[in-house]
Amino acid sequence: MLLSDAGKKELAKYAAKGGGANGALNMDELPYQAGCTATVGVITKTEVYVANSGDTRAVIASKGKAKDMSHDHKPDNPPEKRRVERAGGFVEDGRVQGIIGISRAIGDWEYKNPKLKPEDNMVTVVPEVIVETIRPDHDFLIIACDGIWDCLTSQQAVDFVYEQKKKMAGRKSMMVTGSSSGSSTAVSAAGSGSKAMSGGIAKKGATSPTKRPSVTVKPGASPTKSPVKKLAAAPDCLSRIVEMMMDKICPTNLAASEGLGADNMTCMIIDFKKDAVASFGE
Repeated sequence: MLLSDAGKKELAKYAAKGGGANGALNMDELPYQAGCTATVGVITKTEVYVANSGDTRAVIASKGKAKDMSHDHKPDNPPEKRRVERAGGFVEDGRVQGIIGISRAIGDWEYKNPKLKPEDNMVTVVPEVIVETIRPDHDFLIIACDGIWDCLTSQQAVDFVYEQKKKMAGRKSMMVTGSSSGSSTAVSAAGSGSKAMSGGIAKKGATSPTKRPSVTVKPGASPTKSPVKKLAAAPDCLSRIVEMMMDKICPTNLAASEGLGADNMTCMIIDFKKDAVASFGE
């Protein structure tokens, strides 16, 4: 597709938008310079299918344990290295031809030979597919680029998600009930971020510019609905966990980290539990 006229024109549009070509590459050269890794997860009622080409990784979590659903396709992995060499290439410093640090990818036609079968090329597009039968104890699936895995192991990433989900689920305990004994009860929420929430009993007359207005149940009242509003929806909470993961591994000193934690930082969390950190309130 990339080698077709339509594909070359599309690549030229992207190159012009980002200023990447700067006139140095013509349309015929672009397919040889453009490429990306890809991991695709397909979830059915009974199985999880993961197809991976490159060093993006998928990890499934169950009972606190991480299980890799893909293999990182690095050129110095023995099976990958053998294919590279059979196709007439070599691996130097963990890179195909001493240049590219992955052995499978979409595009990158500089390392592909149209005369070979797709699966026989130095940098093949053909993915590896792993299938896992869904069990009740499966909790979530993480799909992330190599930038995440340069900083965290699969188990560390899973531990982090579990920890944050537990904290967020704990906030569901912020419920307000009216009292018929003449006392007044209120709840307020505040946080350092738009989705970070904390609750407590509001003191009489206390105000804070960082807190949302308190909701008070008048003495003797018996409301039919809880005064607590919806605090967060599951997708928002999962997005927030991804943000916190990025914050955790983002370096404060690029020179000291040698660039780790600042490149290819893409992550997605797919939760199998519909009610885990679900929306709550009314």
